Amino acid sequence: KLNLPGDAVRGVALHPDGQTIIAELGNGSGNALWRRDAGASGFAMFQEGASITGKPISPDGNFVLGSGADGKLVQFPIKGGVATAKPIADTSAADRFLRWDASGKFIYVYNPYRIPVKIEKIDAATGKRETLREIAITDPSGVSHVEAVLTPDGNTIVLGVQREFNNLQIVKGLR
Repeated sequence: KLNLPGDAVRGVALHPDGQTIIAELGNGSGNALWRRDAGASGFAMFQEGASITGKPISPDGNFVLGSGADGKLVQFPIKGGVATAKPIADTSAADRFLRWDASGKFIYVYNPYRIPVKIEKIDAATGKRETLREIAITDPSGVSHVEAVLTPDGNTIVLGVQREFNNLQIVKGLR
């Protein structure tokens, strides 16, 4: 049992050492990242106003990649030290983080509301972008957004397409 503080659990990640858990907790507007090390009796908050998605912990285990309060991507040091957080240059709130590459030098992102889906590889140090793949949705009718999962080598992508359909009905002769 983890005895998590705060509100709802929004995301959880296990550190590569298998001894540390990073959790995003909050109510949707006041989220924070919390850390718990093996043997600790509870969680300690290390970053307010942040959220995580994808596989957020860097391969070297030094950073968790999340979205800051403005929605842009930031590398937060797992050992704490908000002053040493590193924003990823030229990212926007539309970028959804997928995962780190195996080297820890690049991150993969996409915009879940953009069709066709463009998976991009970003240099975490410089923000330089490169399009890895652009994927057309065969039938874009009613597509509201797309969820993506990417393998560690960046070679396989699984997309889940959320569709919303509405029916407009015209009824004549009502009194």
